[in-house]
Formats: sequence, C-alpha cells, structure tokens
Amino acid sequence: MKLRTSFVRCAFVFALLVIALSAFSEDAIKNLGTVALEQSKPKSPKPSEETDKSFERSVFDMSLEELIRRPVASSATLTKTPRRIVPAAVTTITQEMIRSSGARNLNEVFDIFVPNVEIMRHHVGNDRLGIRGSINFPENKYLILVNGRVMNLRTYAGAFTERDLPMLGDIHRVDFVRGSGSVIYGPGAVSGVVSIVTYNGLNFNGAEIIARQGFVEQFSSLEFRMGHQFDDESGIFFHYGLTDYDGADQSDSPHIFSRSFTTNTGVDVEAGRPVDFNIVNDREAFRAHPKHKLHIQYTRGNFDAWVRYTRGGEQTTEVMTFLAPPPLGIGTIGEQARHGVGTGYQQFTMLASYDRDLSDTFNVELRIRYDFAAFEQTYKAASRLDHLFNRSSQESELYGRVLARWTPNESHSLAFGLEYSHGWFGHDASGFATTPTRTWSQPEVSRWSTDSYSPLAEYQ
Repeated sequence: MKLRTSFVRCAFVFALLVIALSAFSEDAIKNLGTVALEQSKPKSPKPSEETDKSFERSVFDMSLEELIRRPVASSATLTKTPRRIVPAAVTTITQEMIRSSGARNLNEVFDIFVPNVEIMRHHVGNDRLGIRGSINFPENKYLILVNGRVMNLRTYAGAFTERDLPMLGDIHRVDFVRGSGSVIYGPGAVSGVVSIVTYNGLNFNGAEIIARQGFVEQFSSLEFRMGHQFDDESGIFFHYGLTDYDGADQSDSPHIFSRSFTTNTGVDVEAGRPVDFNIVNDREAFRAHPKHKLHIQYTRGNFDAWVRYTRGGEQTTEVMTFLAPPPLGIGTIGEQARHGVGTGYQQFTMLASYDRDLSDTFNVELRIRYDFAAFEQTYKAASRLDHLFNRSSQESELYGRVLARWTPNESHSLAFGLEYSHGWFGHDASGFATTPTRTWSQPEVSRWSTDSYSPLAEYQ
C-alpha cells in the first residue's frame, strides 16, 4: 500500500512551517534533523526539580523515607502532597510510555495503561470512556483538563475533545485520576479526571518532526515541535500537528448486523454477512476535514501563558435503529436510509497564570482565561454528498481564579480561593455549516449567558 497524496501535502505544509520558524532561534534549529517515524526516541525533558529552587539535594542522595515524604504536585489535590497520602488512585502516563505503546490516540493510551477503564464504540459520536463501571452519554461524569483548564463542552457533548487526535507530541504526561474530583475541579468530576500536562520551554529543548502513517485504518500524520530555553527561568514551546484521517473502507471494515431486516429503502440485510450498499469509512475524519492541534506556551519565572487550538471528530457507520423501519428502527418506509453519524468539534483556549511566593510559607496564584468551543453532529444520507444537519452549538467562557496556599510546616497545609466564570451559550457553531443552534429535542435554542461564583478550600 503506497502513501497517499495527502501525506505529500502535509509534508509540504510542514516544510514551509519549519522554514518560517527558522528565524526564531538559530540555536534551536541547529538541533533540527531528528525525524521520528513512530519509534524514534524523544528528547529527554529536564526534571522539574532542576527548576525548583527548593530542591536542594538530588533524589539519588535521599533515603527511601525522604522520598516517600517528599511533597509533589498532584492532579488530585490543590496543595503539594506526598504520593503515599494522595487521596485518589492516580495513573501517570509519560510521553515515553505513549511513544512505546504505539497508541494512535488518547483513547488507546487509556485502554492500555489505566486500570478499570473501558472504551466503548457508540453509534452517536466518538467512542465513550468508561471509568470504574460508569459510562454515560453525553460524557458528563468526568473531566478532561489541559494544564489545569477544564476542556469539557457544557452545552451537550461533555468530555468530547482531545481524545480522538493522533497528534500526541505536545503531551509531557497524563495524570488519570480514578475517582471523584468535584471538590477540586467543580461539577462533572464524578467518576474521574483526565489531566493532560503539556511540554514547555523549560522541559523540552530543540526541534523534532514526528511522522506517522497508518494502514488499513488509514491516516497520515505530521507533527512539528520546538522548545527553546532563554535562561534558567524562561522559555517557549511550539507544537503543531496535522492529520488526514481516511479511516477504514468497506473492504477492510465491513458493516455486519446480527439479525436480518429490510432497510427503509427496501434493501435486504442478511445477518452475519456484510451489507451490499455503500457505507462511510469507519472513523473517517468529520466532514473529511484534516484534524489540527496547535499549542504555544511561554514561561517566564512565575508567569505562564499558553494558546491552544484543536479541531477533530470522526464519522461512524450507522446502526439498525436508523436504517430499519418500525418495530426494529425509528424510520418510516420509503424514508432515505442514513449511513453514518458525523460528530466534530473545534476548541480555542487562551490562558495566563501568575504564581507569587509572598513568604516562605505563603503563596498566591492568579489565573485568567478565555475560550470558545463549537460542536456539530450530522447524519449523512446514502445518496447525497452533503450532510443532513441534526444538532450544533457554540459556547464561550471568561474565567478567573485566585488561589492562596499556606504551609506553616510539613504537617499542615491550607489552600483557599475563589473562582468566577461568565459563559455565553446558544451561538451558531463557527467553522461549520451556517445553521441555528439546535439540540436533539429542541428545533432551535436561543442564546443565553450564565455567571457563577465558586469558593474553594482544602486543608491537610
């Protein structure tokens, strides 16, 4: 099987990107030339202790008891806590583990490394993630975080973004918290929290190109990432990934039903045998558009700012419910049978944070962000090239938080703060078809906004 022309187009785009960025840092580009084809070794990030002024001794010089007692930042707490007393079951997945696994996206990463996690195919939208026996539609029982920012879509889909993207080169590690985290992260963290931590200019230096080619379930993916450290406390990290995801065609992924029936258009389907009519490619990218991921992060001392844009989604084959007339399905005789449900999204986030030590025992963190997310779900007709619209939405949020931490001694620590959020909902989905905002049950939804204030505190 030969590479498709889309791979060549992706390579051309990345060549232009590398040339444009070459003026940014001559020292960084000198390290360019590392081309990773699936199994290339990533550059080893500098341990976070090297940039932590409080880290006075090497971990290799500490006793086992000292290592156990050493506090670390955890996605399950607001304060630094020794791992042995973190009040949650946390699985940490590093970039090296992701590379060595060969996983194509985060769903496969979680299926490989996280206990008590189940990935389930679903006929409406992307795969569902089950944690400790809980699988929901929409996925509103767990949260997905990127550098502490909740990425869930609140209008309809829930924890829908990030998990289907094959571009994983920006991820430093993933902390998967199995268990409730709503006290720390707010509503939605009933069964778990997926916390993604990206690289920055302090723990990734140099430049790297990652190329991946998938067969059978076909895709072509290219990523470019570059980090440059200006001094001991400041640096910048850039990552961009592009994937053309064609999915598996009918010959490699036939559509087979467990019982015989006749479709809405009079086509006979025999149990245990592939259907005779054309179907969409399994897991084809939504609307056949490439998937994108952009992440830019700047760090200077206690100040950190980043911008992130993702666009993804996929097409799945249809189920009997929409192909068959009653009583097996919900269609009517003569209605055009629909083949495939497409679900897509795009999300843009800007975040800035500042962490200030007012004394040896007292610390204050300020955070502000703005983001928007658009969601669309369509049904594709068998005899038409366009899509039949079903539902779409767009939401935006302006968010601020102030958090204070007081640690008078090793035995006591206190964190307290206040969050504010202003959200806009019901806007037309930007970047998709120009259609009013709709949901499954409502023909059209008007615009509205909300304000929320949330005090928070933690004592150990």
